[in-house]
This record gives sequence, C-alpha cells and structure tokens, in this order.
Amino acid sequence: MNNLVKNVGIWLIIALVLMTLFNQFSSQQSNNTVAYSEFMEQARQGQVRSAKVDGRTIRWLSNDDKRY
Repeated sequence: MNNLVKNVGIWLIIALVLMTLFNQFSSQQSNNTVAYSEFMEQARQGQVRSAKVDGRTIRWLSNDDKRY
C-alpha cells in the first residue's frame, strides 16, 4: 500500500509539472501586449478584424491574423 501511495504521488507531481510547463508556453505565445492608444490607432486605420472587451482587457485580431 505504501508503494502505491508513492507511485500515485510521483505521477501527480509529474502531471503538475507538465501542466505548469504547458500553461507557461501557451501564455507566452499569445502575449502580444500593446498600449490602448496603439489599439485605437490600428482600429482607426482599419487594421482590426475583430475585438472583444473583457473588463480592462481588449483582445483583438488584426487583419494579418495576429492576436493581441
């Protein structure tokens, strides 16, 4: 029984480390942060395909498929 608890604990730690690494890399890929004034300038120039307001954050997609 003690061996089973050790094995489950090790697998839980491995899963936690893998999930942390996955979240770290996935958040870095989509972290294109720009100032609000830059967003507004891009919108005025017609470079914003779509935008979503989430509280104080605006997530938008440019015409060249970059996510901000």
